[in-house]
Amino acid sequence: MYRYFIISLSFVFGFSAKSQTILSDFDIDSVQELSIFDLEAICDEYEVPLESLLFKSIIIESDLRKKLNKIKLLILDVDGVMTDGGMLFTANGDEQKKFKDFAEYGGGISKKDLEALAEVDVLSRGAPTEVDTEIEEKIKTLQTDKDEKIVCLYTSNEEEQYSFVKKAKDRGYDVLHLAGPLMSHWLQKLESTFENVTFTRVDSDSLDKLIKKSEDIPSKLSKEDEEKLKPVFEDTLNKEKFMVQFESMSEDEAPIIVTQPEFMRRMMEQQRMGGGGMYGAFPEMHHVVVNANHPKVGALLEKDGDDQKVMVKQLTDLALLGQGLLKGEALNSFIERNMEQIA
Repeated sequence: MYRYFIISLSFVFGFSAKSQTILSDFDIDSVQELSIFDLEAICDEYEVPLESLLFKSIIIESDLRKKLNKIKLLILDVDGVMTDGGMLFTANGDEQKKFKDFAEYGGGISKKDLEALAEVDVLSRGAPTEVDTEIEEKIKTLQTDKDEKIVCLYTSNEEEQYSFVKKAKDRGYDVLHLAGPLMSHWLQKLESTFENVTFTRVDSDSLDKLIKKSEDIPSKLSKEDEEKLKPVFEDTLNKEKFMVQFESMSEDEAPIIVTQPEFMRRMMEQQRMGGGGMYGAFPEMHHVVVNANHPKVGALLEKDGDDQKVMVKQLTDLALLGQGLLKGEALNSFIERNMEQIA
């Protein structure tokens, strides 16, 4: 995995002394010391999309096409790939196998969702139709970010991601339902096909960052306040799996949300499907985003000692619970702690 990252750094920044000094700029002695959070910091400093380090192709397309042109016949065995191995027997005793129906990469996409994607196609081509006018009002106007990209929000499970979907719809955003084991591959294909269109799961970041506008929301916390509270949050979490960060969000947003960047989740999904072997065993990491403008977070500054720790623990556990990440002993402790508070 690390070897691929350093190759990608060279491709993105160029084969120059600059790519060699990146690690020293961040006081990192060896590439083996890099974490995903270090990479995020590097990309933020040099204004380079992190996805370009992880997904930038190092395959020369002309060479690939030469190899593909030599293929005359391709035969695939789908047993164990698109079937669960189940068998069916008719009344006459005939034996049949069960198969899943995948249309290109469209496993799990409903007809309604395919129609929605077709509308995005119309929008990306700028066709002067009634559908295009509707999309202009429904998606393009509200869901175009400051870089002129149309951001299509989606959910893979409306029940599990209910609070994120509700917040998005409350703002007037459209949220597609896109689910299926090959969805990450399908979305990559769509993004490479349609110019200035990107797909992002609704719980992959705060809404203000998913669809970035030009306006910045002022923070009610100073840098000193954040530095004072950050260690308290970090003490309640596994630092290898969670990174705490403060963001200026609307007061109406939750005090804490737990997110996983879109690119990171896609890579892990592709890895589980057998398509991400080049990255190695990529660790599962999440961001714990603290809303600097929420009254509950501001109230933490008025507390100290154990009272502050108890409140931070409760807020953090609620956020983890909302994402299904509170399990085992931590979940049991949360239940017992709240049962004690019931009169």
